[in-house]
Amino acid sequence: MFYSTLPCFTGTVIRAGLSLNLYENQPCGLPGTAAQSAPGTVSKFPCDAPYLARYVTLDIDPLLREVIHPMLKIAEVEVEVYTAVECTTLSAFSVIGKPAWLSTTHTSFLAGNAVDGNLATIAHNGGGDPHPVLRVDLQEEVCMGRVTITLRDSGCGPQPCFLGTVIRAGLSPNYTNNQPCGLPGTAAQSTPGAVSKFPCDVPRNARYITLDIDPSQPGVTAPTLKIAEVEVEVYTAEECATEPAVDTNLAYFRKWYEGGSIVNPDPLSTKRASSLTRCALYCLKHASCLSFEFAAVLGQCHLYSQTSEDIEMTSNTDFNIYVRQY
Repeated sequence: MFYSTLPCFTGTVIRAGLSLNLYENQPCGLPGTAAQSAPGTVSKFPCDAPYLARYVTLDIDPLLREVIHPMLKIAEVEVEVYTAVECTTLSAFSVIGKPAWLSTTHTSFLAGNAVDGNLATIAHNGGGDPHPVLRVDLQEEVCMGRVTITLRDSGCGPQPCFLGTVIRAGLSPNYTNNQPCGLPGTAAQSTPGAVSKFPCDVPRNARYITLDIDPSQPGVTAPTLKIAEVEVEVYTAEECATEPAVDTNLAYFRKWYEGGSIVNPDPLSTKRASSLTRCALYCLKHASCLSFEFAAVLGQCHLYSQTSEDIEMTSNTDFNIYVRQY
């Protein structure tokens, strides 16, 4: 709880993990909003799926579009935990020597340098590339857990070149068809030799890893990939169990609004979902879930306890809203 005349909590990211470096830990829930900046607000941020953590951090990226006056004024932080058996573990998956591709190439800085196990070499897109993309083919389907990116140790030059970089994982060689892992890269993650971890929540089957920079993102001026190494960690196959062959949307939910997003505070849970069916299954498994919103392109699934009579919404072309029917 805190007090302020400005929406100082807007853009605040809550993270939890095992590292003292906050950027190596995954976010819990969505960034703070202006509505959560009201005096005395109590906000809950679910860490889905459960994972091992020692450190909890709050940080505000001043380059986010909505951030006006970044300031933390926190009265109290409280934590709830699961039992240890509910936390899944990751194991390394070697990508050394896997096929890699760049949308454009800069002289001798080939795509394969990002998967050669050598931090002294880098993959670097060519000049004038309007939307650089680096893709790694794992050559098999894995249950994707987390992607670690290491930048060149000489840095990016005067521009924060990793800013806005989106890491994705999925089954399509076309990066636009795959879900993001974690949040886009920040200016702080553009420092020389930075090592950043991007969790892929929920675990999903994937064959391709991509990094791309959309130049329309706030703060991006010269989109450039200068990647020393890409590393991958995976879950056991059981974590990526195939969805049941049932049209959950038709059986239990109806589309209440297309092109809208729920603005009621404190969602029950925020998850990554590879499909509408999986998002609906999350809602069915949550005893208090009566509605949810799903963005297929973003892979975002937000669960709510509101009925159709209680939902407050705003226009958002990325999302559709669904309500439970009995």
